[in-house]
Amino acid sequence: MWKTFAGRCIYQSPQGIRIFQNILFRWLKFDSEALQSVLNRYAPHKPQLDYIKFFITAAQLQPDDCCMLGLGGGGVAHALSPFLRQSKLIIVENNSEVIDLAQSHFMLNRLKNIAITHEEASLFMSNNTYKFRHLLIDLFTADNFPAECSTEEFFANCKQSLKPEGILAINLANSREHLRLFQLIQKQFLHSTLVMPVPGKGNLVVFAQNCVTISPFLTLLKEHKRLKELYWTDTWGYVGKLKSK
Repeated sequence: MWKTFAGRCIYQSPQGIRIFQNILFRWLKFDSEALQSVLNRYAPHKPQLDYIKFFITAAQLQPDDCCMLGLGGGGVAHALSPFLRQSKLIIVENNSEVIDLAQSHFMLNRLKNIAITHEEASLFMSNNTYKFRHLLIDLFTADNFPAECSTEEFFANCKQSLKPEGILAINLANSREHLRLFQLIQKQFLHSTLVMPVPGKGNLVVFAQNCVTISPFLTLLKEHKRLKELYWTDTWGYVGKLKSK
């Protein structure tokens, strides 16, 4: 990735968390070479990882109170912030070091419309009683999606935490896990899903709507001219291509 060219490490913890930067960008890695976050040091609200442009689509088009599971370096929070000026973003993160680094090195302390909860995601969802319009899940670790969130109970709790017609958006970063996790989502949301491959990447972004059908979300995408292509497959149901903005 050209944005990480000529980077130098400015922070490394015994747990393997590392922060790098060059003249324009700062990025976060856990104990692998996978990029967790990339931030433009001078324009942090501009998404630098391709999946983010698609991941935040629902919240961008229909701003309302959001919950996000997984913080990373705060790239998604920065990208969402301009659209949520009148709404609240609750971020749930299990790693206290990640929270501290996002605030000290990734400018999260500049955002006024967020609240951070230090808690494990599945535990938070099992105890949550608030209803959100948007629930965003970005929990990919150094290697995979957390085992404690790879359950029917977790996704049932996610659905219970959505308002009527509320939308779950989940970033699936590991291709080996795509189908298994999608089937867990599909079991709760039936045919109210839209799968979107991120062009040129291994990510899938899955949208699921708390509704008997995904039609209200598809209508929203069409009204805003964001839906480029839509087709149906027996394995994935609705698969779409979105125009990035």
